[in-house]
Amino acid sequence: MYILLDGKISCRKKGVFVRNLLPGDYFGELSVFFDIKRSTTITPIDQTAICYEIAKENLLDVLGDSYKHDILYSIFLFSFLKTEKIKNYFLESQYKLLYNCFKIKTYKDFEVVYQKDNIESLKKICIVLAGCLASKEDDEILLAKRGDLFGEKIIEDDK
Repeated sequence: MYILLDGKISCRKKGVFVRNLLPGDYFGELSVFFDIKRSTTITPIDQTAICYEIAKENLLDVLGDSYKHDILYSIFLFSFLKTEKIKNYFLESQYKLLYNCFKIKTYKDFEVVYQKDNIESLKKICIVLAGCLASKEDDEILLAKRGDLFGEKIIEDDK
């Protein structure tokens, strides 16, 4: 698993541009969490990129068997705390309980994750753990990348 410290990185899947990564972004987490092959080619833009690198074995040594849980919980907290509506709505003591309610679900290319007019999909909050999601709204394409959260409007609707 890698965390980009400095520089800019391009991500390509089967030769097709996916997105650029900036300092603070991470990659390679899928192979650490789910024991799958790498699916994206990562290359520096502008000659150099400096990354923190940690192997799965090191995570196991330091965090033990709970390393997946600990890292996913950190991503969950980061996503929640950067979303002002959610941060102000829930008590800190509720975060762990909320985290335990989330399920990890894998979506395939072009599969609908969240549909504007579908009542059931409007009743959930989603956090992007890996990959990137695209949405078209009023002729504007919006991207959700790892760590982004969407669906928080349900909190406002319940008030």
